Amino acid sequence: MSQAPSPAELAALNANAVKRQRSLLDVFGIDFAQTFQSPVVFLDDEQLQSPVSVRFYRKDFAYLSKQLYLEYQYRNWRGFNAETLERYNEVITKKLLNINILMTNTINRLEKLLQQNGVTLESSLFPNPKSLTVPVIAAHARSYFQVLRNLDRVNLLAGTANLLGVIDSVQRSQAEFLCKKSVRAFRSILQTEVSKLYREADRIVKEQAAGGVVNETSAA
Repeated sequence: MSQAPSPAELAALNANAVKRQRSLLDVFGIDFAQTFQSPVVFLDDEQLQSPVSVRFYRKDFAYLSKQLYLEYQYRNWRGFNAETLERYNEVITKKLLNINILMTNTINRLEKLLQQNGVTLESSLFPNPKSLTVPVIAAHARSYFQVLRNLDRVNLLAGTANLLGVIDSVQRSQAEFLCKKSVRAFRSILQTEVSKLYREADRIVKEQAAGGVVNETSAA
C-alpha cells in the first residue's frame, strides 16, 4: 500500500497547483481562464533565456494558442467543412516543421564550428533568464514553445561563437535574423489560415439564422 504524502509533499503539491493556476491567469487572462473547459497541460520549471524569445512568448503565445485551439473547437461543429480544417492543420504542421528544420540546421552548424575550434558553452549564458510555467491548450502551441526554446539555443550559440572569434558579427546577425524572421512569419501565416476558419464558421452561423435555429454558443 502506498504511503500518504507527507505534509511537506502536500505543501509542494499545493504550491505547484497555485503556480499553474496563476500561469493560466497570467497568460490568458481571467475571463478565458475561468471559462475554458478543455484539459490544460502545464510545462513546469521551463525557462526562456534570450530577450527575443521572451518577447515572442509575451507578445504571441496566448494569441497563437487560442487560434491553434480553434481547430479542435470547430471539429465539434456540425456541418463545418472538414477539408478546411485538414488544410489548416496541414499548413500549420508544415510551417512549424520547416521552422524547426531551419533552427536545427543552424544549431548543428554553429555547434560544429564551436567544436572544431575547441569551444564549449560552460561559461556562456544569458544573464537574465525568464522562469515559466507554460499552460498548453493546443498541441501546436507546445510545438511553438519548442520553437522558442530552439531560438534560445541559436542565439546562445551565435553569440558565444561571435564573442570568442569563431564567427564575425555579420555572420552572427544573419543567423539570428533568419531564425527570428521565421518565427515572426509564423504568426502572419496563422492569421491568414485562421481567417478561412472564421469565414466557414460565419457561413454556418448564417445558415442557422436563415433556418431559424441559432446555436448561441456558436454565434458567440
